[in-house]
Amino acid sequence: MLAKTVDFLDSAFEYSDVHISRYISTTRQEPEIDLKATHAELLALDEKIKTATDRHNQFLKELGLPLLPQSNRKSERDECNDEDEPAADDGSP
Repeated sequence: MLAKTVDFLDSAFEYSDVHISRYISTTRQEPEIDLKATHAELLALDEKIKTATDRHNQFLKELGLPLLPQSNRKSERDECNDEDEPAADDGSP
């Protein structure tokens, strides 16, 4: 019978299940998103869009062309004001 001398690392590599990802997480952590800052940025962009649309519509009106549709979305300020007002009673149950 022939015997072979191997060191510990060789035997671990050849004779066992060595998968690094099995023992060590290789996933990357996703960057954290500041939701308040992102929300504020989106509100500012929405306000810029409304302003640009109004200005563009002024030019279109002067030229006698059809206007761009206005955004149906309410601003956050409008939504907050709506919450303060009582709901209209339309007589439905």
